[in-house]
Amino acid sequence: MCHLLDDNWPAEESVWEIVNKSSGQFIYASVVMNFLSLPRAHPAHQLEIVRGLRPSGLSTPFAHLDALYRHILSQMQDTKTTTEILAYTILGKRTNIVSVANFFDVPTANVHVALSDLASVIACKGRDICFLHASLPDFLLDQARSREYHISTPIYATDLSIMWFKNVSSGRFSDYADRSIANLLPLAKATPKLRESILTFDPYKLDCYVEQFYPMYLNIVCKMELHDGGWLYRRQLNVILRFLRKTQRYSMVADMLEQRDSLKILGEIDREEAESMKALTSTNQSQDTCVQRSELQPRVIPKPMNRNARIRTWIKSLLK
Repeated sequence: MCHLLDDNWPAEESVWEIVNKSSGQFIYASVVMNFLSLPRAHPAHQLEIVRGLRPSGLSTPFAHLDALYRHILSQMQDTKTTTEILAYTILGKRTNIVSVANFFDVPTANVHVALSDLASVIACKGRDICFLHASLPDFLLDQARSREYHISTPIYATDLSIMWFKNVSSGRFSDYADRSIANLLPLAKATPKLRESILTFDPYKLDCYVEQFYPMYLNIVCKMELHDGGWLYRRQLNVILRFLRKTQRYSMVADMLEQRDSLKILGEIDREEAESMKALTSTNQSQDTCVQRSELQPRVIPKPMNRNARIRTWIKSLLK
């Protein structure tokens, strides 16, 4: 696009206007330069947009930057999808494009397309989503600054947590370890729907071999304000301990010993296994006794049939 610009572009007054709006913050100037450099936009037109932006409300050091951010976000074609991806990236702390695509069950190309409208502030570099400026997540999480583009932490963390449990139930994480729940669940609101989702958790459908994941997950559930006297926590602890015992992940079981009520539940599992073994042994002994009795009973040896009897039997078989 440079060949379309005048030699005197930009005018000195335009440069100073950007400098003054920066309020001494290089980040504003940097965002402006990225905005002007978008490959499918005319730089002069982009500069006019920047010059025409007017912050509203109280003046803050980032007032002009916020106005610019809001304009950039207004260019999103699919606001819902793009915002969900941003929320998962920020709150779930997952920037890997494949991880993001897998979480939302979409091709990686869809992630690239969803973020392409924000190319001046977000880049897909290699395998990762990169915020070109660290202030953008802060802006999105601050309702006073981002307004209609605000990412409400409790709302999105709750929705994304519910989505995580659905993904586990569907088997989507059976061969791919997504541990974003460790970042999402502490920020979530303990709604009835989230509680129901937690109850569906099946560790057999989660590919997770990180030893500290389950203690961390249980500690989060334990601290949630569920107002159930710890019932859901104990239910989850029971499910996870049985899973670890059955899959013989004994080192993980050892890591769980510090969890509240873990020794009690392990004791119950031991008693159940002992009773099951006792019942199995009793069944085997009964079967052995039956076999022995059958072996002690005298065998009845049929008497040999005479020739006439054999002929009679043969004739009757033909007449049937």
